[in-house]
Amino acid sequence: MKEDHKTYSEKAPPSEDEIFKVVHDGIDFKKHSNITIDCSDKSIVPITQFTDASGLHPKVLKNISRAKYTDPTPVQRYAIPIGLAGRDLMACAQTGSGKTAAFLVPGLTRLLELKPPERNRRYSEPYALILAPTRELAVQIQKEVLKFSYETWIRSSVLYGGAPIGGQARDLERGVDVVVGTPGRVKDFIKRGKLFFNETRFLCLDEADRMLDMGFEKDIRAIIKGVNPSRHTVMFSATFPREIRELATDFLRNHVFLSVGRVGAAVDTITQVIKEVSELDKRTEILKDAKAHPGRTLIFAEKKVDADRLARHLFANGVACTAIHGSRTQNEREAALAAFKAGRLHILVATDVASRGLDVPDIVHVINYDLPATIDSYIHRVGRTGRAGNKGLATSYYNHEQNAALAKDLVKTLKEAKQEIPEYLLDGCAWGILEGSSCRETNLITLPLLTVLGDQYIHF
Repeated sequence: MKEDHKTYSEKAPPSEDEIFKVVHDGIDFKKHSNITIDCSDKSIVPITQFTDASGLHPKVLKNISRAKYTDPTPVQRYAIPIGLAGRDLMACAQTGSGKTAAFLVPGLTRLLELKPPERNRRYSEPYALILAPTRELAVQIQKEVLKFSYETWIRSSVLYGGAPIGGQARDLERGVDVVVGTPGRVKDFIKRGKLFFNETRFLCLDEADRMLDMGFEKDIRAIIKGVNPSRHTVMFSATFPREIRELATDFLRNHVFLSVGRVGAAVDTITQVIKEVSELDKRTEILKDAKAHPGRTLIFAEKKVDADRLARHLFANGVACTAIHGSRTQNEREAALAAFKAGRLHILVATDVASRGLDVPDIVHVINYDLPATIDSYIHRVGRTGRAGNKGLATSYYNHEQNAALAKDLVKTLKEAKQEIPEYLLDGCAWGILEGSSCRETNLITLPLLTVLGDQYIHF
């Protein structure tokens, strides 16, 4: 079959039904009314309804209604008025909490106050630039741009690597107002003379911490250097380590810091189960867990080769599934995600390429076949379920030999989410300390001390 690399502009415009076909059943953020919210500017008045947002463009408001958004999520209640006021913002909110709408609703409203730009100049000077770390997240954001800008003059395009550059270049030659892209591909088009940001009024870095952690800092700085200095800048992510926050402030001016829930925490609507499973027993256990909970299940493996092997193992044992990772082509990844989202396949095996930006509202179960190296990655992975206020289940396979370095952070995360902490995980903390994986030096006398103190060890 011939591969289809057409861009959004080259394809027939999506219909209203296609754009607004996702219905957010079961969303109930009212039960999160007591969630901890910290806003550095105490003068900000949060909205309780979308209609409360002063200055929200009527067409954007109508599209919010078409999308069946009812009550603003906690991050939206604060970020929308901050954005409409043109304030720079650094926001941290739990994954699945509505961050994309939180920056697009005010951002697109402010763009609609401008005049449509000139077209067909063989290059684009977009009014908005949204940077994201992965192709999947960029595509997801583009779909939301189409949703909230429906029936307006705003044109948008998504730019990412792994696909032929020709179609994306033709988009830019016809003129686009909103560019969503990964840093490498955006920088490439700047070099080709297809993109200029002299007129850019809105800049967003989504999953900013991951972009900087992934080594995109040099590209991001090069891009932002050419962006209109009077721009409005926002950064969103589910985690903001201190080092990243300090680095990110270089891009902001007199910004508001917004934290919804603890920075880097997992939502308490997700039941987190940590199973002690040896490496030899994982394949037996995954067959049981893959069949135990009907519905969409996302399974994470640490390496690309392991994702393929695991998918073949499941398929050979009667479990229909597919896999995505960085070595598969963009078309293969999109086809796998489409089958998963449409329900043709209920199980998707993935590497961390799916840990951020994968917005499938009804994933009922996430399984960490391999636990990641960091707690931030763990939080993003389990956040693929329990999205938008719904319930979810996350199961992780743990063993001391492979995962002791993560035990301390896992215990802290489980405690904060009021989850059950298994005894072997506490033992794993002692193992990690004795193996030298803790940031604190200790010696053999620590082990009996940990046994006496129980979970108090985490305060060492």
